Amino acid sequence: MNKSYLPEIDCLRALAILLVVFYHYEISIFRSGYLGVDIFFVISGFLISKILTETKKEKKWLLTFYNKRLRRILPALYTTILFVLLFSFIQFNPIHLSRVSDSSIATIFGFSNFFFWNESGYFDFEKIFKPLLHTWSLSVELQLYLIWSLIYFFIISRLKNYHYHVTISIITISVVLSIIYSDRSSNFFFFTGFRLYEFAFGA
Repeated sequence: MNKSYLPEIDCLRALAILLVVFYHYEISIFRSGYLGVDIFFVISGFLISKILTETKKEKKWLLTFYNKRLRRILPALYTTILFVLLFSFIQFNPIHLSRVSDSSIATIFGFSNFFFWNESGYFDFEKIFKPLLHTWSLSVELQLYLIWSLIYFFIISRLKNYHYHVTISIITISVVLSIIYSDRSSNFFFFTGFRLYEFAFGA
């Protein structure tokens, strides 16, 4: 068995996924099930930091990290987009088909969270016409991979003795900003900066 495999992480992943699925089925006792997304970001922060720590001794480790992440994610993502486009071409009228095409482009380049930010919001009734809406969280993940790997590189190259201080500072700033803006923007749900503390907490 792979010694780096952590079964408890898979257990947390399953919990996070089930919470989100039950939330979308509108089961009353899971009306806060979207918190599964928060759990997932914490898990990602832990795993990505673990991977970065394990690979930092390799030559061109940062490029290796990006290569492995993209090879793991993009094939499944692009296959999903292809099937969504085919389905939308059959089912949707030209207006909704155009929106799906635009969201597909945003998803391909990893900024669908900003695309949907500019629309009505995650909790509106139009989400039935947004078959790629769920990709907002993957876009946040991809952006966090980039942001956190650069932060990690800066810490180990410049601030190696202060990595806990830097991480705690990031958590604090992101949490404070998230609290401040949560009541001021209905779509803060999509913003990467307000998710950074979850990723950092996992780290």
